[in-house]
Amino acid sequence: MAPALGLTEAEAEDVLRTPSGIPAAGDGINPDTTETDLHQPGTEPLMDPATVKAVASEAEVLRRAADHHKG
Repeated sequence: MAPALGLTEAEAEDVLRTPSGIPAAGDGINPDTTETDLHQPGTEPLMDPATVKAVASEAEVLRRAADHHKG
């Protein structure tokens, strides 16, 4: 990257720093993959299905309680 900017490695290192003095992020890497499911084995689900069901049920109860057109 430095030769493309016309800088030496040392100069490029000085230029690629954030205002706080830490090294800035370099070029991103996007691996070529055909996998559509990038779920890693052993990873816990984002939300527990039982908790989701309980929250949905509670939301329905509260929605009915707040309905001003009660029969």
